[in-house]
Amino acid sequence: DGATGEPDWTRLRSFADQITLHPEWTAAAIADAPSPDSPFMSNLLAAIAEKLADDAKIQPPDWTKRTVALESRWEAPATPRRRAMHAENTPAQFAARGITLPKRAIWRDRELIPG
Repeated sequence: DGATGEPDWTRLRSFADQITLHPEWTAAAIADAPSPDSPFMSNLLAAIAEKLADDAKIQPPDWTKRTVALESRWEAPATPRRRAMHAENTPAQFAARGITLPKRAIWRDRELIPG
């Protein structure tokens, strides 16, 4: 949601679920650059696209290379112990962009995906 700066986490998880169920859609799903309204969203979407591309063993789309990583690290509010757990479980693509977010914040275990 651009107005609040808070991502629509449910929508992002739904997108990841669909690509998990239909990996053949990956290249088409990430090909076009989104038009996010903040550096954080630009990097979050680029990190998701890069992880999906790496998982599918395809090249990430060119638009991700043009997305400049965050200057200051972003992490969800949490206790120090939880932050450490998040850091341990952050995909490399997210960490490279300055985002500390555990994989499970976006991707669910396949057996938990409806459909």
